[in-house]
Amino acid sequence: MQALGTLVGGIAHDFNNMLAGITGNIYLAKKLTQDKPNVVEKLTNAEDLSFRAAEMIKQLLTFARKDRVNMKLFALNSFINETIKLIQSSIPENITVIQEISDEVIHISGDKSQIHQILLNLINNACDAVAQEDAPRITIRLEVLKVDKAYIKKHPSAQAGDYAHLSVADNGPGIPENNRARVFEPFYTTKDVGKGTGLGLAMVFGAMKNHHGFVEVDGIENEGSIFNIYLPLMDPQIAETSSNRNNVNTTQGLGETILLVDDEADVVDTGKHVLRSMGYRVMTAINGQQAVAMYKEHSGKIDLIVMDVIMPVLSGDKAAKQIREINPAVKIIFATGYDKGAQIETENEVVISKPFAIEKMSALIRKTIDS
Repeated sequence: MQALGTLVGGIAHDFNNMLAGITGNIYLAKKLTQDKPNVVEKLTNAEDLSFRAAEMIKQLLTFARKDRVNMKLFALNSFINETIKLIQSSIPENITVIQEISDEVIHISGDKSQIHQILLNLINNACDAVAQEDAPRITIRLEVLKVDKAYIKKHPSAQAGDYAHLSVADNGPGIPENNRARVFEPFYTTKDVGKGTGLGLAMVFGAMKNHHGFVEVDGIENEGSIFNIYLPLMDPQIAETSSNRNNVNTTQGLGETILLVDDEADVVDTGKHVLRSMGYRVMTAINGQQAVAMYKEHSGKIDLIVMDVIMPVLSGDKAAKQIREINPAVKIIFATGYDKGAQIETENEVVISKPFAIEKMSALIRKTIDS
């Protein structure tokens, strides 16, 4: 598992660097084609796919390295409906999918990419279970559930509290009772060779631990299985105060100078054009050593450093240490191809993961400069 974590980490760094270049170029292309809505629509689709690819990489890191998740308040109902739409095309047409999603707005604090992966894994598992059925059926249900003593009597693994209860049921052969305790073990599978890795349900179990929830499996042998997911509910008033974080506009600069440091030429080139389009002056460096030399020469002009972490010659964190010997108050944003905090201590650092939404990055730059 340690070797797998190292392999995934290296791939993630390079892949996320490429995605950062792609998303930056898409942003610039959208600015140049604002009078062509059809083109902007296609570019937006490409942008969305790029961020979905980034979420897949993040999911791999979460599994292989147990990195921290990105918990945010959101309405689970609409998210589940949208996720089902995305997954629908991968479900065989002969399988009937029944959706019973509560109309009551259900707020949770969660990592959207992990919730998406939980639902995807459970639906894929259900599809495999009903593959040999004459009238295959999957039922996806979402409701508010109060887990009390009476409920715990029937479901010993449950914990008292108010939950969003998400379930995925199938009419397949079911899981023998003596096997149910093992279904969440890594690499445990009853599928034919080549049909499954035995990791899908283990990922569901791990993700639920991250969300302070729990998962259980129920059903009757030869009649079907039901996987129950329990996610703690959030106070709607708390959720409402945080609901205005999305769909922000790009925050413009006031002519400040940013030193952009990255060993990927494409990332530097695209980033330079993006930052200039926001109203900033830009200097560039391709490694930490060059960044230190440039800061020594231009320290009075540089208002902010945006710097990669993993670079040849001199890494970003070591370069930052040397630069802070010149100016302890220097403002730095670390932009990393790994998950945030994977390589540096983040308690007193500003860190953003690549690829990032340009709007989010522009707001972070403005906030850091003004702080």
